Amino acid sequence: MGRQSIRLFSCFALAIAVTVGSRGQDLAKVHREAEAKWAAETGLPLSAVHELWRLASHYADSDDDDSQIESLDTQALASRRHILLVTSAGENSCLTLTVFLATTPYHKIWSEQQTPEGHDWCGPAAKVTVNHGEIDISMPEEGDPESSGPQTVTVDAWGWNGTTYQYAGTRRFNQFSVGNPPRTLPLSSFQLPEKVTSLLETSGCSVAQTDLVPSPNNVVKGEFAKRGQQDWLVLCWNGYQNVPLIVWGGNLSCDSPFARDLGRFVKTDQLKATIVPELEAAPEVKDPRMEGDHQWIRIRWSPFTTLFYSCDDGRWTKHSGERCKTEKHAITASTTAVQEASATQQNDNQLWRSDPVAVARAELRRILGSIVPPFVLPVLGDEVKCEEALSIKQLCYYWDKSSGISASVGVERLAPGARFATETSVTTCSQ
Repeated sequence: MGRQSIRLFSCFALAIAVTVGSRGQDLAKVHREAEAKWAAETGLPLSAVHELWRLASHYADSDDDDSQIESLDTQALASRRHILLVTSAGENSCLTLTVFLATTPYHKIWSEQQTPEGHDWCGPAAKVTVNHGEIDISMPEEGDPESSGPQTVTVDAWGWNGTTYQYAGTRRFNQFSVGNPPRTLPLSSFQLPEKVTSLLETSGCSVAQTDLVPSPNNVVKGEFAKRGQQDWLVLCWNGYQNVPLIVWGGNLSCDSPFARDLGRFVKTDQLKATIVPELEAAPEVKDPRMEGDHQWIRIRWSPFTTLFYSCDDGRWTKHSGERCKTEKHAITASTTAVQEASATQQNDNQLWRSDPVAVARAELRRILGSIVPPFVLPVLGDEVKCEEALSIKQLCYYWDKSSGISASVGVERLAPGARFATETSVTTCSQ
């Protein structure tokens, strides 16, 4: 090797050494900044954050480790005294999940970076959430990005078996393209205890809003496990599902969620939307067969569709229809009454027969007045709304949330200027 060749080789080696050294310094700076950030967010000492990151690392030397802390959660699994660390590494930002026992010195009890089938969680679309003690990793499946059809999302679940976190299965569902999430409000829009807000924020929660009521909704305080224990129920939109999450206020609880997803998708050529229910704390049951010492959760999909869930002995029980009774009746107007109404349509006493809302109100007063115990009839103003079902028929609705009574009245035009109620449906729910 000539003197010039040796000089060139030396310069090349020096350049490599400078580049490697510079990269190591850059990584060290990035790591220090990240550790400071997560120490501030979690309240852990800076040294503890560094220790957790190093325990999760596959590298013996931190200078070689390009992994970044994506999240450090000390709250979501706190009931088990666990800490969840999520890191990403490599060109594709693939995730590694690690759970530690929250005692010093820290002890790693579980770590995973792929499913049992060998699928990695890579890219910015991979999300990690904790729902009722279960660790969920969601990933959209690859498909045509230009397609307007629903996108398939997979959620890999890992549950605690008493010793470690065990694969609990993969769920798949369709998610419509961007522009179709439900209407939501941030957690800051509600007056929640600081602890409740902190726990919900770890799940990426914003509050899904129903269109059944105009005011902010789906944040509910109740006694769902036992009387005297104040719990909080929130319908959380986490970016792909409406998940009902409960922050328990004491030692009694039901661990698993009572529903995986409270969202119904509607799609036509012009419409793609998510239907969101209203969640409420149901008053204590009056029916002796179903008495309990705590409240149930009531889910209203519409004024006429209601489900209930109760938390008993650590398990959720679904109740459908036991607390609601529906009665339907067909009504036949006499020929004489129709003829008289049509003949006297100009009479001031009969003008209301041409207004479907007025006809519906009259019929509602009649049928609601017959309910036992007696129903204190309101004015029945704007609460009664009618929609055209056919050219000669209107379907009118009434819902009184405070009494748990909902009703529909079919109003038909049987002759010019003469509308009559032809069918009724009344649903009463015990309060």
